[in-house]
Amino acid sequence: QLETAHKTLCDKNAQLETAHKTLRDKNAQLENSLATKDLELKNALVGKDLELKKALAVQDAKLQKALEAKDLKLKNALAGKDAEFKGALAGKDAELKGALAGKDAELKGELMELKGALAGKDLEFKGALAGKEAELKGALASKDVELEKAKQALAGKDVELEK
Repeated sequence: QLETAHKTLCDKNAQLETAHKTLRDKNAQLENSLATKDLELKNALVGKDLELKKALAVQDAKLQKALEAKDLKLKNALAGKDAEFKGALAGKDAELKGALAGKDAELKGELMELKGALAGKDLEFKGALAGKEAELKGALASKDVELEKAKQALAGKDVELEK
């Protein structure tokens, strides 16, 4: 009977050691998975940040070129109109200046509208990034809970093994 009991205990011990090794392997896999997810998240954030900076730089360059072109057109128009109407009546000169001021205000309004749209896209992108980051952090926290449960189960098996 003692030999049978000893053999049963040896078998149980081997099973517990196998379960312990399996839990350690799963723990290592979870840690590797967490590290990989963390790296993927960091890379995605860096990539999105660079993508946003590039898009902003391109948009800024476009806006600057458009503004410079409009400015040049206005300067040319002013110079041409000035030469054309130097001898004209004061009333005609005032009318022309009023039209140019209106066009300038319109262009400034368009520029502000473009800047507002760009700011809206920036906020939308940052919100999406924050949501993705929160989602990934939640997944990491869930894996941490699974890992803790596995450690507790392993601790329970160690206690059983000692008994």
